[in-house]
Amino acid sequence: MKQLLSFIVCCLIGASSAAQDIILKRNAEQIEAIVKEITDTDVKYRKFTNTEGVTYSIRRSEVFSITYENGTMDLFADEKPQAVAASYPYPPVSRSYSLGELFDEGGVRGIVIRVSEDGRHGLLLSLVEGKAAWGFINKNPLKEKGFASGCTDTEDGWKNILAIRKLIANTDLLWSNLPAFSWCKDLGPGWYLPARKELESIWNFGRSNPAYTYKEHKEAIEKLNLRLAEYGQPELGRMRDYWNSTEADAKRAHILVFTNAPFKSYTKGTEKFAERFVRAVHKF
Repeated sequence: MKQLLSFIVCCLIGASSAAQDIILKRNAEQIEAIVKEITDTDVKYRKFTNTEGVTYSIRRSEVFSITYENGTMDLFADEKPQAVAASYPYPPVSRSYSLGELFDEGGVRGIVIRVSEDGRHGLLLSLVEGKAAWGFINKNPLKEKGFASGCTDTEDGWKNILAIRKLIANTDLLWSNLPAFSWCKDLGPGWYLPARKELESIWNFGRSNPAYTYKEHKEAIEKLNLRLAEYGQPELGRMRDYWNSTEADAKRAHILVFTNAPFKSYTKGTEKFAERFVRAVHKF
């Protein structure tokens, strides 16, 4: 009987140790994990030692291979770093971050307005702001007919930047015809005009539910502005209109107004030739 119990225990231990995935990073580091999802840009997993715990995320460009519990393997060796993320210039990340912290690594400096559970991926808001038109063909508003840019993504402004690059490559438009986008680009590699929902991260700063009261919204913006003031940077204006990169139609693009009427101005958008305030974002 003891021999039978010992055999069963050994089998259970063997099964337990086999039921894990091994993520091999390009730097030779191994992660014992349970892989939950593989997207175009990331591998999401839980640690094998805590399968009900936090879901972590690692960029595909950092992964060499994944060996699964059934013995099969996925190779990522032939993927060029960042190619799966449209060549996005991610900065190095040396530690975990939380909302409102100042990120300052690899020449990228901004305030954290969105962050993953493990604190190592998220979105930064530029410390500085500008004022510019979204875009135009003719500087005379009376003659402006508008143009379709292809900037239709509401989740990821970087995809809208790729649409702008394609537009410039295939038409007579220049970056000077797209002042808000150009202002963000001039901050350095990776900075871009946020998409609609990325800009909402400012509105939702520190909160998971966007449908909160005016008082709560005011407190959230004050919290963000307090952090900006700590870093000696200009605050966000609560009565200012801020551009995002998502267009409404050929003549209009969306804005966000920090008032007590959240997202009301998204309905129809604002004329692209109008000057509005601009903040850039950067992924990490």
